[in-house]
Amino acid sequence: MFIVIVLGIFNVLTTFVCYFILRRKRALFGDRYAASITKAAVSVSALVVGIHISSAFTMQPSFIVLCSIMYGGVVGILFGALVKFHSILLGFYQGVLGSIMGVMIGEVLKNPQLCSIPLASAQQQFVMIYQMCGFSSLLLLFVFMLILYSLRV
Repeated sequence: MFIVIVLGIFNVLTTFVCYFILRRKRALFGDRYAASITKAAVSVSALVVGIHISSAFTMQPSFIVLCSIMYGGVVGILFGALVKFHSILLGFYQGVLGSIMGVMIGEVLKNPQLCSIPLASAQQQFVMIYQMCGFSSLLLLFVFMLILYSLRV
């Protein structure tokens, strides 16, 4: 699970680096573009970090959901307040929704019997967790690279 925790920390740091880059260049885009950035960045970031939090820690599910929702809400508010304050509600909503979906995916990864998915061994379960966390980290990097590339076009 060390790899999952390291990838989760990397994803949080990547999110905040992208935020600070966008904050520095916020004079280049308007309200509609800020809303599009908020939707894309916040929903993917909250989903990915929710998957990592849920699959890395074995605490009570309610505590995991609460931590993930707090992260999604904070990131949503930060990205939503980039230009004007029109996108704060959109960012908060996308953050909370993405974090709840991420926690659900993480819980199914930990216990596939929730969805009646057959499981051959415990080793197969760890392989699924590592594959999903790696894929979601690549997805987050790809989305942030597209967002930063769209500033140049």
